[in-house]
Amino acid sequence: MAEIQDWLTRTGIKSMQGETPVETLVFADNRSAMLLTDKRMVYIERSKATKILIGLLKDVSALEFNKEERSIGLLVSGIIMAIAAIALAIGTVFVDSELIKFSIIGGCGICVIATAVLLSNYYTSGGASFKCWIGEQKVEDSVPEARSEAALNFINRFYELIDSYY
Repeated sequence: MAEIQDWLTRTGIKSMQGETPVETLVFADNRSAMLLTDKRMVYIERSKATKILIGLLKDVSALEFNKEERSIGLLVSGIIMAIAAIALAIGTVFVDSELIKFSIIGGCGICVIATAVLLSNYYTSGGASFKCWIGEQKVEDSVPEARSEAALNFINRFYELIDSYY
C-alpha cells in the first residue's frame, strides 16, 4: 500500500489519525487515481491543476463499473472490405482491358484499408468506465482493460469496509 501513501504524500494530503491505506485504483491516463483507506475515499487528478476530492466512506453513495466490449462493426467492415478486395482481384482475371491496372490498384487499396481496420479492431480494447459519487460530486474516469480486475477489487474492498462498519 506504499502506492497509496505515495499519492497522498505527493499531493500534500495528510493521513487521518489511525488511518490505514486499503486499496488504490490508477486510471487510464496514469495522472488520476482513486484511493481507499479504512476511513475515507480520495480522488486525485494531477494535470495542469490538481483536483482533489475527499469524502468519508459514509459519504460515498455509489460505485459503478461498466466494461465496454469491442465494437463488432469494425470487424464486420473489415471482413466485407477483404471480401470485396478478393472479388475485385478475381474479377480482373476475366476482364481483358486497360481497366485491369485500375482494378488491381483499387483491389490493393481496399485490401490495405481492410487490413488496417481488422488490425485496429484486434488491437483496440473495449476498456471500461468507473464512476463514483462522493456526496453530490460525481467522479468518472476510464479504466484500461488490463486494470479491470483491479477496479472490481477496489469496489469489493469498499463494500467489505462498509459492511464491517454496519
